[in-house]
Amino acid sequence: MPKVYPKETRNKILDLAIDQKVSIKKISKDYNISINTVKRWVNESRKAVIDGKTYSLQRYNELEKHIKNIEKENEILKFALSEGVDWFNNVDKLLKLVENAVSQGYQRTNVLKLLNVPTSTYYDWLNYEPTATRKQDEKLKPIIKDIWEKNNREYGVPRIQSSLRKQNIYVGNRRLKRLMNELNIHAASPAHRVYHKPNASNSKTSIE
Repeated sequence: MPKVYPKETRNKILDLAIDQKVSIKKISKDYNISINTVKRWVNESRKAVIDGKTYSLQRYNELEKHIKNIEKENEILKFALSEGVDWFNNVDKLLKLVENAVSQGYQRTNVLKLLNVPTSTYYDWLNYEPTATRKQDEKLKPIIKDIWEKNNREYGVPRIQSSLRKQNIYVGNRRLKRLMNELNIHAASPAHRVYHKPNASNSKTSIE
């Protein structure tokens, strides 16, 4: 338990250190008080005035540190928003955003904390090695999307599957459906055309 000194002793020490400019080392030796204790008293007694309010030097330093942290957070948020907003609901894009921010010089721990990303999740993603199946999936995706777009975005699983077979690519229903979901594509219904029966009176040829 730290030693408790009388208030009078503390005030006398502060008077010697601040007003009379006696060295902290000499005060420590003369009064048998540790140098760290004297330094702490001196720092706590110093004041700083901000906007008419007086703060202890310790509190001032805390506020200054807090302001700097807010400024850093604002910089990170500005960078994040400059990358777009797609990462809000996409974990992979969010983690890529973290990596981009780190590459721009932002501290990794600050970015993870601000974007609410668990450290373990980030490092799992960073060290992730895709399986052979996953690598095949990434090669299939552009082929599937190309078929879908070239057919007016109307093809669903059966017709895309048929088109893939013509290219000697065989993909199961469940896998194809999953890949289409990841690509956010689906079969669109062709535009419904409305045909109107011609009016009998308008179709007649007038002969006089």
